[in-house]
Amino acid sequence: MRTESSAIARPALRGALGGTVCALALCSPAWAEGPGWGGAVTQSLSHDSNLFRLPGGIWPSQGASRSDTVSTTSLDLSLDQPMGRQRLSGQAGLQALRYRLHEEQNHEAAQGALRLDWETAQRLSGQVRAAAARTLRPLDPDAAFAPRQRNLETDREAAALFRLGGAGLLSLEGQIGARSVDFSDPAFDGAELRSRSASLGLRWRPSGVSSWGAAWRETRGHYPDSATSPGLDDRYRSRALDLWLAWAPSGAHRLYLRASPTRARYDLREERNFSGLTGALAWQWAPRSPLRLAVRAVRDLGQDAYLERYGYDGTGAVVLPGGHLDEGVVLTRLAVTAEKDVTAKVKAVATVASTRRTLALSAGANGAPPSTARGHDTTSQAALGLRWAPRRSSQLGCEAATERRQADGTLSTPYSVRTFSCFGRLAW
Repeated sequence: MRTESSAIARPALRGALGGTVCALALCSPAWAEGPGWGGAVTQSLSHDSNLFRLPGGIWPSQGASRSDTVSTTSLDLSLDQPMGRQRLSGQAGLQALRYRLHEEQNHEAAQGALRLDWETAQRLSGQVRAAAARTLRPLDPDAAFAPRQRNLETDREAAALFRLGGAGLLSLEGQIGARSVDFSDPAFDGAELRSRSASLGLRWRPSGVSSWGAAWRETRGHYPDSATSPGLDDRYRSRALDLWLAWAPSGAHRLYLRASPTRARYDLREERNFSGLTGALAWQWAPRSPLRLAVRAVRDLGQDAYLERYGYDGTGAVVLPGGHLDEGVVLTRLAVTAEKDVTAKVKAVATVASTRRTLALSAGANGAPPSTARGHDTTSQAALGLRWAPRRSSQLGCEAATERRQADGTLSTPYSVRTFSCFGRLAW
């Protein structure tokens, strides 16, 4: 039985990459300053107590260790350049990951994203963006018992947003996008994905601090080699009505809320059919005080689980692709992050999160009619880190984290894991 790790749950390399992610997103006051370009070199060292996410009391075959220490060396570059009415921004990153005990998992990862915000004098504006990432697929229990080649996941996507109406009271907005996901391990051919999406809607700005919107969104995709019917396309179509609100009453508060009645239908894997409500919530509270809070909740189809990745309301900065393709029919995630300035140069960051997935699999044996197995799993996470910035161009930090999964049914396995990581970073 193959057990897929959650797209939103922490991957096996969470600790190793944690320092780099913090350096890019949480701990870098100078990183996004511009216009111009910048760069950073990061070295992190992480210990993972349960690399293959095994249940308690289970050990890998051939006397292999459950735990490992991973060294990650990263080079990251950023660009933020205005060009008249346009602005070009982007990020790129390269990482070399080396395992002390499981050398077969050594690999190089890479991510990149580019975004162009444009506008004309005729009330027409928009955004074009593209992103790609090649990272290690989260390790699962199968990899601990049946040695196989490391599985690199390649995710590519591109999207374009068009807006007619400028900063007026009402504007018409349309968006198109395409995405592909591939795996280096042939055993995962059935999970590879191709999809296209389009949406059209209206945005209403009753005031300078709020905007409302409604849009019709349709996604069409297919799995080129279905896991349940090898050699056959499993096509699907999802339709959603996106209703959203963005509210920023001050620089200290920002709120985004989206509710989307959604319907998804599959040609072959009918057990993944879904009708219900999806959506997202993002709230940021960043007053002029030592404490800052952020709350983020997402409920979405597993394969579309990073719909909110580019920042809420399309206003977020370019970020690198995050997360992995998930096998959950639908997942719900809530995360709360608190950041506190302990001193002028020391910062503490705490995160708690919970992700619940609905799982389903249809299978038949010896010509028998297919039977559907269903189940759920819930993954809880907590992390606490300290960051010290002796200079604007240098940072040091450590983070301790714990993760626990509870599962009912046969489609997922419970586990617990602890990670500890430290990093050092130099920026220019």
